[in-house]
Amino acid sequence: MKALVCIAAGIALFISGQLVAKETKVPIVSNGVTEINSVLGGMRVTIRILTREIAINKLGHAIKSESSSRCTLSKYPCSVVVSFNIRVGGNDLFIPRSLFCDLSDINNIEIMMYKNEAKLKVLGGDASESYVVNIIFDSNEVKSRSFASAMAPGEHLQDTVYHAVVVGD
Repeated sequence: MKALVCIAAGIALFISGQLVAKETKVPIVSNGVTEINSVLGGMRVTIRILTREIAINKLGHAIKSESSSRCTLSKYPCSVVVSFNIRVGGNDLFIPRSLFCDLSDINNIEIMMYKNEAKLKVLGGDASESYVVNIIFDSNEVKSRSFASAMAPGEHLQDTVYHAVVVGD
């Protein structure tokens, strides 16, 4: 299953050819690919998220001996992120595993300009297990990631700063 969403010049959001309000959150499929295409501050951005469902029971134990340690236990079955890609202007950014390896049960995402960079806001989980992850990037690299409970989104539980390291020839 593939969801295709476009943000045109940061003014409007198109979902399946229908024009909707710019504040609309883009839903993430629980098992398959979600692709978001946008133009932000002159940057052509494509976000591609691959998710996979894991059958768990109400106690959080995986059925069929799959690992469920990443599940928030707020959805049955659980949905985990398998891969996460960001493409800016035709160039794929390097994505460290720490950017997405703990994301599960994503409900929706929003993409917007933040200062002179792009911001991807990921909303996942439910109730006391809900979370907000903000990912900041530009045309060259992912800059940072913050993780907070959705119950207190201003109180970061985790902040990660990424740096490009150039290794000599």
